[in-house]
Amino acid sequence: MATISSLHIRASDHHSRLPRISETDQLRHTNQIVTLPSPISRRDANLVLLGSLPLTTFFVLPPSSSEARERRSRKVIPLEEYSTSPEGLKYYDIEEGKGPVATIGSTAQVHFDCRYRSITAISTRESKLLAGNRSIAQPYEFKVGSTPGKERKREFVDNPNGLFSAQAAPKPPPAMYYITEGMKVGGKRTVIVPPEAGYGQKGMNEIPPGATFELNIELLQVTPPEESSSWWLRKCAFGSRENLVKEKEKMETSLRYSANSRSLRIHAKEKLSVHSKTHLQLHGELDTRAGSPSYLCAMIRHFFHEASTNIGVGLHYDKSQKLRGFVRGKKKFPLRTDALLTFNIKGRCDFDQDFNHRNPKGAAEFDLNIWKFEKDQDLRLRVGYEMFDKVPYMQIRENNWTLNTNLKGKWNVRFDL
Repeated sequence: MATISSLHIRASDHHSRLPRISETDQLRHTNQIVTLPSPISRRDANLVLLGSLPLTTFFVLPPSSSEARERRSRKVIPLEEYSTSPEGLKYYDIEEGKGPVATIGSTAQVHFDCRYRSITAISTRESKLLAGNRSIAQPYEFKVGSTPGKERKREFVDNPNGLFSAQAAPKPPPAMYYITEGMKVGGKRTVIVPPEAGYGQKGMNEIPPGATFELNIELLQVTPPEESSSWWLRKCAFGSRENLVKEKEKMETSLRYSANSRSLRIHAKEKLSVHSKTHLQLHGELDTRAGSPSYLCAMIRHFFHEASTNIGVGLHYDKSQKLRGFVRGKKKFPLRTDALLTFNIKGRCDFDQDFNHRNPKGAAEFDLNIWKFEKDQDLRLRVGYEMFDKVPYMQIRENNWTLNTNLKGKWNVRFDL
Protein backbone atom coordinates (compact mmCIF):
# COMPACT_ATOMS: atom_id res chain seq x y z
CA MET A 1 0.00 0.00 0.00
CA ALA A 2 1.41 3.39 -0.96
CA THR A 3 2.29 5.78 1.84
CA ILE A 4 0.82 9.25 2.17
CA SER A 5 4.08 10.84 1.04
CA SER A 6 4.22 8.75 -2.15
CA LEU A 7 0.59 9.57 -2.89
CA HIS A 8 1.37 13.23 -2.43
CA ILE A 9 4.29 12.98 -4.92
CA ARG A 10 2.13 11.22 -7.50
CA ALA A 11 -0.61 13.80 -7.10
CA SER A 12 1.95 16.58 -7.58
CA ASP A 13 3.27 14.94 -10.75
CA HIS A 14 -0.23 14.61 -12.12
CA HIS A 15 -0.92 18.23 -11.24
CA SER A 16 2.13 19.29 -13.25
CA ARG A 17 0.75 17.51 -16.31
CA LEU A 18 -2.55 19.40 -16.19
CA PRO A 19 -3.00 22.27 -18.69
CA ARG A 20 -2.08 25.72 -17.51
CA ILE A 21 -4.71 28.47 -17.33
CA SER A 22 -3.48 31.81 -18.60
CA GLU A 23 -3.79 35.01 -16.61
CA THR A 24 -6.35 36.38 -19.04
CA ASP A 25 -8.53 33.33 -18.47
CA GLN A 26 -8.24 33.83 -14.72
CA LEU A 27 -9.61 37.35 -15.08
CA ARG A 28 -12.80 36.18 -16.75
CA HIS A 29 -16.13 36.33 -14.94
CA THR A 30 -16.23 33.89 -12.04
CA ASN A 31 -19.49 32.37 -13.27
CA GLN A 32 -17.83 31.12 -16.45
CA ILE A 33 -17.39 27.35 -16.50
CA VAL A 34 -13.82 26.16 -17.11
CA THR A 35 -13.51 22.93 -19.07
CA LEU A 36 -10.37 20.85 -19.18
CA PRO A 37 -9.27 19.35 -22.49
CA SER A 38 -8.50 15.96 -20.99
CA PRO A 39 -10.78 14.07 -18.55
CA ILE A 40 -9.57 13.01 -15.09
CA SER A 41 -10.22 9.50 -13.93
CA ARG A 42 -11.72 8.73 -10.50
CA ARG A 43 -8.39 7.24 -9.36
CA ASP A 44 -6.50 10.38 -10.35
CA ALA A 45 -9.09 12.58 -8.64
CA ASN A 46 -8.67 10.62 -5.41
CA LEU A 47 -4.91 11.09 -5.62
CA VAL A 48 -5.38 14.84 -6.04
CA LEU A 49 -7.64 14.98 -2.99
CA LEU A 50 -5.17 12.98 -0.88
CA GLY A 51 -2.36 15.26 -1.95
CA SER A 52 -4.34 18.30 -0.85
CA LEU A 53 -4.98 16.96 2.68
CA PRO A 54 -2.05 18.86 4.25
CA LEU A 55 -3.62 22.11 3.06
CA THR A 56 -6.82 21.45 4.99
CA THR A 57 -5.06 22.04 8.29
CA PHE A 58 -4.92 25.72 7.43
CA PHE A 59 -8.71 25.90 7.10
CA VAL A 60 -9.84 23.95 10.21
CA LEU A 61 -11.83 26.24 12.46
CA PRO A 62 -10.64 26.44 16.09
CA PRO A 63 -12.90 24.81 18.71
CA SER A 64 -15.35 26.88 20.71
CA SER A 65 -13.45 29.03 23.19
CA SER A 66 -16.20 29.06 25.85
CA GLU A 67 -14.82 26.03 27.69
CA ALA A 68 -11.26 27.30 27.44
CA ARG A 69 -12.35 30.72 28.68
CA GLU A 70 -14.14 29.06 31.61
CA ARG A 71 -11.02 27.08 32.50
CA ARG A 72 -8.87 30.21 32.41
CA SER A 73 -11.31 32.17 34.60
CA ARG A 74 -11.63 29.36 37.18
CA LYS A 75 -9.42 30.26 40.11
CA VAL A 76 -7.82 27.78 42.46
CA ILE A 77 -9.55 28.07 45.84
CA PRO A 78 -7.33 27.29 48.85
CA LEU A 79 -8.68 24.48 50.99
CA GLU A 80 -8.64 26.67 54.10
CA GLU A 81 -11.28 28.93 52.50
CA TYR A 82 -13.75 26.05 52.24
CA SER A 83 -16.53 25.74 54.80
CA THR A 84 -17.47 22.46 56.47
CA SER A 85 -21.02 21.13 56.40
CA PRO A 86 -22.59 19.37 59.41
CA GLU A 87 -21.92 16.10 57.59
CA GLY A 88 -18.21 16.91 57.25
CA LEU A 89 -18.15 17.89 53.56
CA LYS A 90 -15.92 20.73 52.36
CA TYR A 91 -17.77 23.29 50.22
CA TYR A 92 -17.24 26.79 48.84
CA ASP A 93 -19.93 29.20 47.62
CA ILE A 94 -18.71 30.74 44.37
CA GLU A 95 -21.91 32.81 44.09
CA GLU A 96 -24.32 33.21 46.98
CA GLY A 97 -27.51 33.79 45.00
CA LYS A 98 -30.40 36.09 45.87
CA GLY A 99 -33.49 33.90 45.57
CA PRO A 100 -35.38 31.55 47.91
CA VAL A 101 -33.43 29.23 50.19
CA ALA A 102 -33.40 25.46 49.67
CA THR A 103 -34.62 23.77 52.86
CA ILE A 104 -35.26 20.19 53.91
CA GLY A 105 -38.36 18.95 52.08
CA SER A 106 -38.31 21.59 49.35
CA THR A 107 -38.09 20.58 45.69
CA ALA A 108 -34.98 21.86 43.94
CA GLN A 109 -33.94 22.08 40.29
CA VAL A 110 -30.19 22.19 39.71
CA HIS A 111 -27.50 21.84 37.12
CA PHE A 112 -24.59 19.79 38.42
CA ASP A 113 -21.21 18.71 37.08
CA CYS A 114 -18.97 16.00 38.52
CA ARG A 115 -15.32 16.73 37.67
CA TYR A 116 -12.43 14.35 38.18
CA ARG A 117 -8.93 15.64 37.38
CA SER A 118 -10.26 18.34 35.01
CA ILE A 119 -12.53 15.81 33.27
CA THR A 120 -16.28 16.41 33.39
CA ALA A 121 -17.46 12.85 33.99
CA ILE A 122 -21.16 13.56 34.66
CA SER A 123 -23.17 16.66 33.79
CA THR A 124 -26.81 17.66 33.42
CA ARG A 125 -25.67 20.12 30.76
CA GLU A 126 -25.05 17.17 28.45
CA SER A 127 -28.11 15.00 29.11
CA LYS A 128 -28.75 12.63 26.24
CA LEU A 129 -31.97 12.10 24.32
CA LEU A 130 -33.17 8.52 24.19
CA ALA A 131 -32.39 8.49 20.48
CA GLY A 132 -28.77 9.21 21.40
CA ASN A 133 -28.18 11.66 18.58
CA ARG A 134 -28.33 14.98 20.43
CA SER A 135 -27.18 16.57 23.68
CA ILE A 136 -29.50 18.91 25.59
CA ALA A 137 -29.05 20.58 28.97
CA GLN A 138 -31.73 19.18 31.30
CA PRO A 139 -31.95 20.32 34.98
CA TYR A 140 -32.14 17.64 37.66
CA GLU A 141 -35.09 17.81 40.07
CA PHE A 142 -35.10 16.25 43.54
CA LYS A 143 -36.35 16.74 47.09
CA VAL A 144 -33.76 18.22 49.44
CA GLY A 145 -32.98 15.83 52.27
CA SER A 146 -34.57 12.80 50.64
CA THR A 147 -32.84 9.43 50.47
CA PRO A 148 -31.04 8.98 47.11
CA GLY A 149 -32.84 6.53 44.85
CA LYS A 150 -36.12 6.80 46.78
CA GLU A 151 -37.53 9.83 45.00
CA ARG A 152 -40.48 9.33 42.72
CA LYS A 153 -39.70 8.56 39.10
CA ARG A 154 -40.20 11.66 37.04
CA GLU A 155 -41.09 12.34 33.45
CA PHE A 156 -39.76 15.56 31.98
CA VAL A 157 -42.19 16.98 29.47
CA ASP A 158 -40.53 20.32 28.82
CA ASN A 159 -38.45 18.97 25.94
CA PRO A 160 -38.99 17.78 22.34
CA ASN A 161 -41.58 14.98 22.26
CA GLY A 162 -41.10 14.25 25.96
CA LEU A 163 -38.16 11.96 25.26
CA PHE A 164 -36.57 12.46 28.64
CA SER A 165 -37.27 10.25 31.61
CA ALA A 166 -35.91 9.99 35.14
CA GLN A 167 -33.97 6.89 34.20
CA ALA A 168 -32.19 8.77 31.39
CA ALA A 169 -31.11 11.66 33.62
CA PRO A 170 -27.52 11.67 34.95
CA LYS A 171 -27.18 10.04 38.36
CA PRO A 172 -26.06 12.55 41.02
CA PRO A 173 -23.89 11.60 44.01
CA PRO A 174 -25.73 11.13 47.35
CA ALA A 175 -23.96 14.22 48.74
CA MET A 176 -26.03 16.51 46.50
CA TYR A 177 -29.27 15.57 48.29
CA TYR A 178 -28.23 17.34 51.49
CA ILE A 179 -25.33 19.68 50.60
CA THR A 180 -27.81 21.78 48.57
CA GLU A 181 -29.59 22.79 51.79
CA GLY A 182 -28.99 26.45 52.60
CA MET A 183 -28.24 27.49 49.01
CA LYS A 184 -30.17 30.35 47.43
CA VAL A 185 -31.61 30.34 43.91
CA GLY A 186 -28.95 31.64 41.54
CA GLY A 187 -26.16 30.43 43.79
CA LYS A 188 -23.23 28.27 42.71
CA ARG A 189 -21.43 25.91 45.08
CA THR A 190 -18.44 23.63 44.64
CA VAL A 191 -18.08 20.61 46.90
CA ILE A 192 -15.24 18.16 47.54
CA VAL A 193 -16.99 14.78 47.56
CA PRO A 194 -15.25 11.80 49.21
CA PRO A 195 -16.03 8.25 48.03
CA GLU A 196 -18.46 7.53 50.88
CA ALA A 197 -20.62 10.51 49.82
CA GLY A 198 -20.01 9.97 46.10
CA TYR A 199 -20.00 6.88 43.95
CA GLY A 200 -18.26 4.61 46.47
CA GLN A 201 -16.32 1.57 45.34
CA LYS A 202 -18.23 1.27 42.07
CA GLY A 203 -17.28 4.55 40.44
CA MET A 204 -19.18 6.22 37.62
CA ASN A 205 -18.06 6.95 34.05
CA GLU A 206 -14.54 8.44 34.25
CA ILE A 207 -14.65 8.59 38.05
CA PRO A 208 -12.78 5.49 39.24
CA PRO A 209 -13.83 3.40 42.26
CA GLY A 210 -13.01 4.97 45.63
CA ALA A 211 -12.14 8.36 44.11
CA THR A 212 -12.67 11.85 45.53
CA PHE A 213 -14.02 14.34 43.00
CA GLU A 214 -15.38 17.88 42.65
CA LEU A 215 -19.13 18.54 42.50
CA ASN A 216 -20.30 21.87 41.07
CA ILE A 217 -23.94 22.81 41.74
CA GLU A 218 -26.01 25.68 40.32
CA LEU A 219 -29.40 26.12 42.01
CA LEU A 220 -32.02 27.10 39.43
CA GLN A 221 -35.37 26.84 41.23
CA VAL A 222 -36.82 26.00 44.66
CA THR A 223 -40.40 24.96 45.42
CA PRO A 224 -41.29 25.14 49.16
CA PRO A 225 -42.65 21.98 50.78
CA GLU A 226 -46.37 21.66 51.28
CA GLU A 227 -47.90 22.59 54.60
CA SER A 228 -48.94 18.95 55.02
CA SER A 229 -45.31 17.77 54.92
CA SER A 230 -44.51 15.12 57.48
CA TRP A 231 -43.03 15.91 60.87
CA TRP A 232 -39.81 14.28 59.74
CA LEU A 233 -39.40 16.93 57.07
CA ARG A 234 -40.37 19.72 59.44
CA LYS A 235 -38.49 18.86 62.60
CA CYS A 236 -36.63 15.60 63.01
CA ALA A 237 -33.94 15.46 60.35
CA PHE A 238 -30.66 17.16 61.12
CA GLY A 239 -30.47 20.68 59.74
CA SER A 240 -34.23 20.74 59.24
CA ARG A 241 -36.63 23.65 59.53
CA GLU A 242 -36.32 23.63 63.29
CA ASN A 243 -32.61 24.37 62.88
CA LEU A 244 -33.11 26.91 60.13
CA VAL A 245 -33.28 30.51 61.05
CA LYS A 246 -35.91 31.68 58.63
CA GLU A 247 -38.45 29.01 59.43
CA LYS A 248 -42.08 29.91 59.14
CA GLU A 249 -43.34 31.64 62.25
CA LYS A 250 -46.42 29.91 63.52
CA MET A 251 -47.85 28.62 66.78
CA GLU A 252 -47.51 24.92 67.54
CA THR A 253 -50.17 23.38 69.77
CA SER A 254 -50.23 19.94 71.38
CA LEU A 255 -52.21 17.91 73.92
CA ARG A 256 -50.16 16.24 76.68
CA TYR A 257 -50.84 13.69 79.37
CA SER A 258 -48.42 12.18 81.88
CA ALA A 259 -48.46 9.68 84.73
CA ASN A 260 -47.50 12.39 87.24
CA SER A 261 -50.14 15.03 86.54
CA ARG A 262 -53.10 12.72 85.83
CA SER A 263 -54.69 15.56 83.87
CA LEU A 264 -54.84 16.66 80.26
CA ARG A 265 -52.71 19.71 79.48
CA ILE A 266 -52.78 22.03 76.48
CA HIS A 267 -49.33 23.17 75.41
CA ALA A 268 -48.59 26.06 73.02
CA LYS A 269 -45.27 27.21 71.53
CA GLU A 270 -44.53 30.31 69.47
CA LYS A 271 -41.27 31.15 67.68
CA LEU A 272 -40.34 34.70 66.68
CA SER A 273 -37.31 35.42 64.50
CA VAL A 274 -34.86 37.87 66.10
CA HIS A 275 -31.77 37.46 63.93
CA SER A 276 -30.59 35.30 61.05
CA LYS A 277 -29.51 32.59 63.51
CA THR A 278 -31.49 33.54 66.59
CA HIS A 279 -35.13 33.37 67.60
CA LEU A 280 -37.30 34.00 70.63
CA GLN A 281 -39.24 30.96 71.79
CA LEU A 282 -42.33 31.29 74.01
CA HIS A 283 -43.99 28.36 75.80
CA GLY A 284 -47.17 28.06 77.80
CA GLU A 285 -49.18 25.21 79.27
CA LEU A 286 -52.74 25.09 80.59
CA ASP A 287 -53.85 22.46 83.12
CA THR A 288 -57.43 21.54 82.17
CA ARG A 289 -58.21 20.09 85.61
CA ALA A 290 -56.99 23.10 87.61
CA GLY A 291 -58.09 25.60 84.97
CA SER A 292 -54.86 27.62 85.32
CA PRO A 293 -51.45 27.75 83.61
CA SER A 294 -49.07 25.07 84.83
CA TYR A 295 -45.97 26.91 83.56
CA LEU A 296 -44.75 29.75 81.34
CA CYS A 297 -41.38 30.01 79.62
CA ALA A 298 -39.45 32.49 77.47
CA MET A 299 -36.14 31.57 75.86
CA ILE A 300 -33.61 32.95 73.38
CA ARG A 301 -32.11 30.24 71.14
CA HIS A 302 -29.08 30.65 68.92
CA PHE A 303 -28.01 28.15 66.24
CA PHE A 304 -24.49 27.34 65.08
CA HIS A 305 -25.29 25.42 61.90
CA GLU A 306 -21.74 24.55 60.91
CA ALA A 307 -21.06 23.16 64.40
CA SER A 308 -24.44 21.37 64.56
CA THR A 309 -25.06 23.07 67.89
CA ASN A 310 -27.68 25.27 69.52
CA ILE A 311 -27.83 26.94 72.91
CA GLY A 312 -30.67 28.59 74.82
CA VAL A 313 -31.02 30.97 77.76
CA GLY A 314 -34.35 31.82 79.35
CA LEU A 315 -36.74 32.18 82.28
CA HIS A 316 -39.17 29.55 83.54
CA TYR A 317 -42.14 29.97 85.86
CA ASP A 318 -44.36 27.30 87.38
CA LYS A 319 -46.60 26.91 90.42
CA SER A 320 -44.19 24.86 92.49
CA GLN A 321 -40.74 26.36 91.90
CA LYS A 322 -41.80 29.90 91.02
CA LEU A 323 -39.45 31.92 88.80
CA ARG A 324 -36.04 30.56 87.80
CA GLY A 325 -33.54 30.89 84.99
CA PHE A 326 -31.91 28.18 82.95
CA VAL A 327 -29.24 27.46 80.34
CA ARG A 328 -29.48 24.59 77.87
CA GLY A 329 -27.54 23.28 74.91
CA LYS A 330 -27.52 20.47 72.36
CA LYS A 331 -25.06 19.14 69.79
CA LYS A 332 -25.64 16.56 67.06
CA PHE A 333 -23.12 14.22 65.45
CA PRO A 334 -24.45 12.69 62.19
CA LEU A 335 -23.47 9.03 61.91
CA ARG A 336 -24.62 8.71 58.29
CA THR A 337 -24.24 10.96 55.29
CA ASP A 338 -28.01 11.46 55.05
CA ALA A 339 -28.12 12.45 58.78
CA LEU A 340 -31.00 10.08 59.51
CA LEU A 341 -28.95 8.48 62.30
CA THR A 342 -27.38 10.89 64.79
CA PHE A 343 -25.68 10.82 68.17
CA ASN A 344 -26.75 13.71 70.41
CA ILE A 345 -25.48 15.16 73.64
CA LYS A 346 -27.55 17.70 75.56
CA GLY A 347 -27.63 19.35 78.94
CA ARG A 348 -29.54 21.83 81.04
CA CYS A 349 -28.94 23.64 84.32
CA ASP A 350 -31.49 25.70 86.29
CA PHE A 351 -30.61 28.48 88.73
CA ASP A 352 -32.70 30.42 91.20
CA GLN A 353 -32.88 34.16 91.86
CA ASP A 354 -29.64 33.95 93.89
CA PHE A 355 -27.93 32.19 90.97
CA ASN A 356 -27.64 28.93 92.84
CA HIS A 357 -27.69 26.10 90.33
CA ARG A 358 -30.18 23.31 90.78
CA ASN A 359 -31.69 20.39 88.87
CA PRO A 360 -28.76 19.77 86.48
CA LYS A 361 -29.53 17.41 83.63
CA GLY A 362 -27.37 15.81 80.99
CA ALA A 363 -27.98 13.02 78.50
CA ALA A 364 -26.49 11.15 75.56
CA GLU A 365 -28.83 9.63 72.99
CA PHE A 366 -29.17 8.07 69.56
CA ASP A 367 -31.82 9.19 67.07
CA LEU A 368 -32.96 7.05 64.15
CA ASN A 369 -35.36 8.75 61.74
CA ILE A 370 -37.22 6.47 59.33
CA TRP A 371 -38.93 8.42 56.58
CA LYS A 372 -41.92 6.73 54.92
CA PHE A 373 -41.85 3.79 57.34
CA GLU A 374 -45.27 3.03 55.93
CA LYS A 375 -47.36 4.96 53.45
CA ASP A 376 -47.90 8.47 54.86
CA GLN A 377 -46.19 7.37 58.08
CA ASP A 378 -42.84 8.53 59.47
CA LEU A 379 -41.10 7.14 62.51
CA ARG A 380 -38.42 8.26 64.96
CA LEU A 381 -36.77 6.03 67.54
CA ARG A 382 -34.70 7.55 70.33
CA VAL A 383 -32.70 5.71 72.98
CA GLY A 384 -30.68 7.58 75.61
CA TYR A 385 -29.21 7.68 79.08
CA GLU A 386 -29.75 10.46 81.65
CA MET A 387 -26.42 11.08 83.41
CA PHE A 388 -27.59 12.69 86.67
CA ASP A 389 -30.67 10.56 87.27
CA LYS A 390 -28.76 7.51 85.98
CA VAL A 391 -31.72 6.10 84.12
CA PRO A 392 -32.15 4.92 80.50
CA TYR A 393 -35.04 6.33 78.52
CA MET A 394 -36.60 5.99 75.09
CA GLN A 395 -38.93 7.81 72.75
CA ILE A 396 -41.15 6.61 69.90
CA ARG A 397 -42.65 9.17 67.57
CA GLU A 398 -45.08 8.36 64.76
CA ASN A 399 -46.35 11.32 62.75
CA ASN A 400 -48.16 13.43 65.37
CA TRP A 401 -47.96 10.96 68.28
CA THR A 402 -45.04 10.86 70.74
CA LEU A 403 -44.47 8.48 73.65
CA ASN A 404 -41.68 9.07 76.22
CA THR A 405 -40.82 6.60 78.95
CA ASN A 406 -37.93 5.50 81.20
CA LEU A 407 -37.02 2.50 83.32
CA LYS A 408 -38.32 4.14 86.50
CA GLY A 409 -41.87 3.85 85.20
CA LYS A 410 -42.39 7.50 84.28
CA TRP A 411 -44.11 8.18 81.00
CA ASN A 412 -45.95 10.86 79.05
CA VAL A 413 -47.75 11.02 75.73
CA ARG A 414 -48.16 13.95 73.34
CA PHE A 415 -50.34 14.61 70.32
CA ASP A 416 -49.41 17.51 68.01
CA LEU A 417 -52.44 19.31 66.62
